[in-house]
Amino acid sequence: MLESEHLPAGMAMAYNHVKQNRIMKTLSKILTVSLVLISATLMAAPAHSDSVSVVETNKKTLFVFKINDDMKGGEVTVIHSSGEVVTSMEMNKKKIVIDFCDVKFGTYTIKVMKNGKEVESFTYNKELIISQVIR
Repeated sequence: MLESEHLPAGMAMAYNHVKQNRIMKTLSKILTVSLVLISATLMAAPAHSDSVSVVETNKKTLFVFKINDDMKGGEVTVIHSSGEVVTSMEMNKKKIVIDFCDVKFGTYTIKVMKNGKEVESFTYNKELIISQVIR
């Protein structure tokens, strides 16, 4: 390999210029590959959990959430702690309302999915309050 200090002045400058070009090409290739990998990772990543947001409600038997447009066509599934699937439906609207009024007491998992992948999961507890029973 040539060393620039052993070359005449004009050739040393040309050698350094060629060496800098090689370094720049290598850096350019590394940057390009990095950008491609980052882009591919972002495109393959599932929808972010900020695609789903819970809406506060005064009714204790309702669980309400909103989805972004990118979540439309996804699926919401309600599962009782026993493993029983209570309901499953496609999300076609931005606001999803789940009414737990007519289901048995217990803990429920609400899974929000898009393209077969779980995006968000929530837990809902339907509790028996004794003061409601004794009146």
